Amino acid sequence: MIENQIKEIALSEIINPTYELTKQYLKVNPLVFTEGYPVIEDIIIDFESKIAEVYFPILNEKYYFVIYLDIEPDVSIRIMNMSAGNRVYFSISSETLSYDEIVEDFILQQTRSWKKGELIPRRDVERYYEESGFMFEPNPKRTGEVEKKVEHLLKLLYPFQNKMNKFENDAIMEIQVSYYGYKEQMWGIHLKKELLKQLSNLNLTLDIDLYASGADLDHS
Repeated sequence: MIENQIKEIALSEIINPTYELTKQYLKVNPLVFTEGYPVIEDIIIDFESKIAEVYFPILNEKYYFVIYLDIEPDVSIRIMNMSAGNRVYFSISSETLSYDEIVEDFILQQTRSWKKGELIPRRDVERYYEESGFMFEPNPKRTGEVEKKVEHLLKLLYPFQNKMNKFENDAIMEIQVSYYGYKEQMWGIHLKKELLKQLSNLNLTLDIDLYASGADLDHS
């Protein structure tokens, strides 16, 4: 099975590094290990582009060390990099619309919801929600590319375009992105014009929170 080949080759490079990039990154970015082996959090295989990505979590961080492999004609390492962990989700909230009015006709599996007047949980100070709404995060994994997650989320939202246009003046609707990058290598986010048009058609704003952390690279 090709996934086993991918996993075996990626693990071999971690255990016995042959690339200088692997040595440089992992010298100051210790991986998470369990039972003596590095943890693989995710393997993403793109059969169209013939590339696989193997994600290794960094100890006490939210970004990853990623090994990229060609899967044809044979499975082989292409390159390795640090990759940001991320979250991409849709949120809608309103001070004037009730929760029932907001969720009506939205056939989505809500990740979290709240109602105006309810107590906000996990707060040191007693506070109550001032609006009603929900959030929808179809892909809870922190691995993968932000751009692909945004594209997938917009496709899921498009059937509700008429409803969202109706809420234009009564609700705040956003695609929210949390980006946890390695401070020595943050690639940023690139959205094609087609995605920007889709955001506009759905009356969505885009909110991006950037977080940088990690140790300095040793260039000696």
